[in-house]
Parts: sequence; structure tokens; C-alpha cells
Amino acid sequence: MTGLPSLRPVEAVERDLLRRWPESRLEPSLDRIRALTDALGRPQDAVPVVHLTGTNGKTTTARVVDDLLRASGLRVGRCTSPHLETVRERIVVDGAPLDEERFAAAHEALQPALEQVEARHGVLSFFEVVTAMAFQAFAASNVLRRPLAMRGRRPTPRRQQPAPMPRCRRNPLLQGLRRMQR
Repeated sequence: MTGLPSLRPVEAVERDLLRRWPESRLEPSLDRIRALTDALGRPQDAVPVVHLTGTNGKTTTARVVDDLLRASGLRVGRCTSPHLETVRERIVVDGAPLDEERFAAAHEALQPALEQVEARHGVLSFFEVVTAMAFQAFAASNVLRRPLAMRGRRPTPRRQQPAPMPRCRRNPLLQGLRRMQR
């Protein structure tokens, strides 16, 4: 026993994430995150993704898209950065940040694959690990899926092929939303 107070699981996750290098200290590459998602079974392919790009306004736009999709009855996950108060804000399911237990569970689920990938590719960044955690949390939460259809006595999930990843720049999306308001 070290005499130090034990950390809550979420505090241990935050400590692990903060010890990682920021993206600015790493060579830009998709090799590390690809290796990790491959080792995890490609959880990002389990759900359709809307990928927002641009300089400013991505989080605001992501929240608008999140609200629209949830209003249509879909379960929605959102991964954004930076966070304001807690790192858990970066991973949101159904409009709420992951609770401490689910956040710690998403991190724990990565550990075997993370250790394997880091042994070959070096330490992954804060952003790469949080992104992989989000993929895991979204796949586990069945986001962007309608509720199961009931046929007979048992629910029957609709099997879907992964959808191609839509991409949009912030400005055209906002212009389209403004036109709809007129």
C-alpha cells in the first residue's frame, strides 16, 4: 500500500489520458488509430457517422445535427473536443456525457488492444484514445439506430451494412439550415 488515496475509476482514466502526448507532439498519421480500431474489431463500422470538418463551429454544428437526429427518434452519439469542465463531455450519447462508470468501462475495454498497438506503434495521443473510446461507447450503445422492430414475440434488429461516411463543411450545412427556417 502506498498510502495514497485510491482513485475513482474515472480519475484513473483522466490521469492516463493526461499523461499522453498532445497531437502537436506526434507525427500526423492515421496509422496508430487504424491499428487500434483494427485490433478492436473496427467499432467505427458498427454505426453510421457524420464527419464535420472546418475551422470553426464544428461543435455547435454537431450539437444541431445531434438534436435533429434525436428528434427523429434515433439514438445518437457525439464526439467533440475540447471539453470545458470534464473529459467525459467529449463523448456524448443521447444528449448526455457518458457517466463515470460508462466512461471508465470504455477506457477499460481498450486496454488489451491499446497495449498491443502501443508496443508496435508507440504511445497513442490523448485524442486518439478518446476517439477510440467514443467508437467503443457508440457501438455498445447502438447509436444511430431506431428502436428494435417487434415482429411476433421477439425483437428483431435490422441488420444494416455500414453506411458510407457523409462529410460536410460547416458553412454549407448552416446555410441549408438557414434556408429551411425561411
